[in-house]
Amino acid sequence: MTGKATSGAFLGPLLIALPVIGGLFVFLLNEAPSHFALVNSAALLIGLLSVYFLRAPEHIRSVRYLVVGLLLVLCLPMIVGPSIDGVTRWLPLGPVQLHSGQLLIPPLAVLSVRLGNKGMWPVAGALLICGLQPDAASCLALTLVLLALALRNRDWKPVLLALLGLAVTAQAWWRGALPPVVFVENLLPFLWLDLDKPVQAIAIGLLLCAPFAILAFRQVAPGYRLVWIAAYGGFLIAALFGPYPVPLAGYGAAPIIGMLAGLAMMRPEKGLGHRPG
Repeated sequence: MTGKATSGAFLGPLLIALPVIGGLFVFLLNEAPSHFALVNSAALLIGLLSVYFLRAPEHIRSVRYLVVGLLLVLCLPMIVGPSIDGVTRWLPLGPVQLHSGQLLIPPLAVLSVRLGNKGMWPVAGALLICGLQPDAASCLALTLVLLALALRNRDWKPVLLALLGLAVTAQAWWRGALPPVVFVENLLPFLWLDLDKPVQAIAIGLLLCAPFAILAFRQVAPGYRLVWIAAYGGFLIAALFGPYPVPLAGYGAAPIIGMLAGLAMMRPEKGLGHRPG
């Protein structure tokens, strides 16, 4: 489907755009590098175009091919991407480096719902890849996606994989922590403590909660909403408790494009109901 197919076509992207726009004001008000606002603005435009023009595959075989393609791209940072202290979690794209997990996990999570009970396996594969990079934020997001799949499919097997995911997340957290970058990581403490601007910190914190309202949408099946929020929640929790990119509000094109691409992969309520065994 395209975003035009549901009455939530405007509200969904708006809930994602709110923290992005809030982050742009933070950049402008606090003398961030000028290209930060430019990159995030371009990412928002690209993401919005994906919502309105991307179409999720209709046939389950095409879904499988797309999922495999996403997993292969997720592997690329370990082959061609830059490495910082043994950490390889970025896709080089000219002057911009995209965080591979935040770019690819949201659409992968949504598409995994289409695979029914088998959807946990590509998510588990992505978890292994992100554990090797190592990327604790992506591992946590995928762990929460597995729990969401267990709830959606009423299947206990993804719970076992999620327990393994917690262990993978812990080792990635221990091995992959890097010094925080201003306006990318630790955005709320930076505004509150370093710049002494608690009003801005509170405002950004509230705006970062806006995407969770997508859970209330009834135009698309609950499974899609649940895994999408699980992915976003994992990235947000990691950013609040560790040196990981703040999704949407912090500098970085990948989470903006990725979350909106995940929204584009959702299908109407009537389009769900196929659960391959």
